[in-house]
Amino acid sequence: MAELNWSSKKMERERICEVVPSNNAVFCFSPINDGKNKTVSADQWNVLALSNGERNVSEIARALHLDEFKVVEAVYQLVQARLIKQVGEQTPV
Repeated sequence: MAELNWSSKKMERERICEVVPSNNAVFCFSPINDGKNKTVSADQWNVLALSNGERNVSEIARALHLDEFKVVEAVYQLVQARLIKQVGEQTPV
């Protein structure tokens, strides 16, 4: 049973990595409107509010005092909901 759980978590991480390739990825609000109402959690709302096309995932995590993986998960969910989109990736300094 533990191996099945590990396997599903590994697959989930791989799916997330396809959408959020690194913590240097930059996202912004996506104007795509499919006409459907969206519901977001408080953490997702905060991530959405800071996804301005300039801040990367790490910067958003620091600003919100959240774990980077929690922000990556929120970004993944917001991309899946078509509320944000990736616009670039910052080069680490």
